[in-house]
Amino acid sequence: GLKQIIANRIGELAIKNPDLGLFQRLQLQVVPDARGRLLFPQEKDPNIIMARINYKRVPILTDNVIKRTIDEVLNFQNINIFENLLLGASRFFTKGTTGLYPQFALANLGIDQVTAAAQTRNKYKPIYDPLFRIMKVLPKDTVEHDYLQEYLVMGGERQTFVGWQDLSPNELFQVIGKERAGLLKVVDAINTGMDIFALPSKISEIITRAGEYIRSRESGKTQIVALEEAGRVTAPFHHVGRWGGGRIGKTWIKSIPFFNPGIQVLAQAAESLGSKEGWKRYSFVTLAVIAASVASMGLLIALGTDDQKKEYADKFPDELNKYIWLPDPNGKDLIKIRVPDQMAVFGTLINMMWADKALKANYTAGEYLNTATSWLPSQFDITEPTRLFLSWIPQIIKPGV
Repeated sequence: GLKQIIANRIGELAIKNPDLGLFQRLQLQVVPDARGRLLFPQEKDPNIIMARINYKRVPILTDNVIKRTIDEVLNFQNINIFENLLLGASRFFTKGTTGLYPQFALANLGIDQVTAAAQTRNKYKPIYDPLFRIMKVLPKDTVEHDYLQEYLVMGGERQTFVGWQDLSPNELFQVIGKERAGLLKVVDAINTGMDIFALPSKISEIITRAGEYIRSRESGKTQIVALEEAGRVTAPFHHVGRWGGGRIGKTWIKSIPFFNPGIQVLAQAAESLGSKEGWKRYSFVTLAVIAASVASMGLLIALGTDDQKKEYADKFPDELNKYIWLPDPNGKDLIKIRVPDQMAVFGTLINMMWADKALKANYTAGEYLNTATSWLPSQFDITEPTRLFLSWIPQIIKPGV
């Protein structure tokens, strides 16, 4: 009954505001079965909210994300304390190792530009859009400013790496509906304090996604489409999935730091490669990353000191694959530039073979295999069984294990 009351309100909203863009009234479909009973197949459609106006069914088409959110908000089951502790510990660990680390913001902005160039659907321009075009949002009388406000109001912050684990609609309902007490207040206080320090990292991600959102809206796309495209321009961290059986599976995935992001990075890359235009764009950026990686190795061999060459040869292969390495002018250290793992694999393998010959790195067959699989999320990398096993354990109990 409670769900139907909400569905009826949404139906009235859709009818009175046909230009809203989030809801669209459809013609009711009625199908008789073999026994003459009337069936309404639209009631089972994940994209349709079935309202009842004047005692008659009125199907309202919406995005399945909105439909699912409404269903989850109307779940009045209490979230048990164990679930909250699982998520709280994971959020603390994730933000502590990313958002609170000062260099993460700069490194993250760089890798976002590479992935955005490969996965944009609105001709996003790396560096230019986040650093120059986004400046148009500062004056309050610009269209860009309105679009940025729109993006943030619709929950754009939850698409970021340090924000995707924040309150789900159901958790938010629980916070609003009743006071949190005892141990949960401690978890809340810790995460609130961390939010302040994680602000630079959030901004570094938001400006990239907001740039895509603004471009999408300017091209005439609806709010919900623009929001989803903004989330997909890099890794769609706001996609959690339903493995393991709905709420239980989602809680388990959220309780393990970096579990979901690794999956979403590869899922989005696969989707980008699924279209002809996406394949061309992604392949071009990947080749550019490979070329830059090999060129950096040539620069290291030509200009690097013995100390710098030794440092490169001593690094683990999976670390080599995460960065482009350049010799620092001080003659001792290496400058590293973060690149997407899945784009750098071939370049890293070429560099390792080069280092074997020129630097006598003596990589083993296992290290080459480790590099070839370094783009896989740790929970699926069978070449490192210990890490694979630990990657499936929630953060709150992992140290004990």
